[in-house]
Amino acid sequence: MKQEAVLIERKNVADTLRINPSEFVPLPELFEDICKLKTKEEKNNLINLYISTNPTNKELLKNYIQSVYHPMVVLDLPSEVPPYVSDFPDYEMAPTALNKALLRIKHFVKGNPSYIENKIKREEIFIRTLEQMYKDNSELYTYILTKEIDNKKYPGLNDTFFFELFPEWFPENYQPKKNQEKELTKPKE
Repeated sequence: MKQEAVLIERKNVADTLRINPSEFVPLPELFEDICKLKTKEEKNNLINLYISTNPTNKELLKNYIQSVYHPMVVLDLPSEVPPYVSDFPDYEMAPTALNKALLRIKHFVKGNPSYIENKIKREEIFIRTLEQMYKDNSELYTYILTKEIDNKKYPGLNDTFFFELFPEWFPENYQPKKNQEKELTKPKE
């Protein structure tokens, strides 16, 4: 007898958090749902629900936004996204979650006490980090390298959007970029 894979459609982030406020929702799912909303108010409400229901959610979003947009977080790695393979079928199966991967950023930032001096080792650890996460988390992690969230995949999610919501997450005198339509460099396959 032939078995068919049953795909379970995920609930939207707002419904998930209303049903179980303590549930951890992956950042890529939040970003996807934000982009589906029409008004700024709806987007702000969803983000506020996300960060108010679970302290882990707020910390993850804050650390991620600061890693992508803070001008002092510049990874000492090649500017192009390296080729990598992330084979994990879902978030739970991947050995590294995005929040844990964000803790490794310090190893790639020159001047940080935890910076890895050896260029080859530093690049290997970056690639291994990408490969140990679920593919959507890996993709978000590469945006730290490029210093902007892909506006084609996540339209409207840029430093201006997050700066208006959380100016305290940005350095004093931070000025959001104006044109966010730049296409990001993807790895060659």
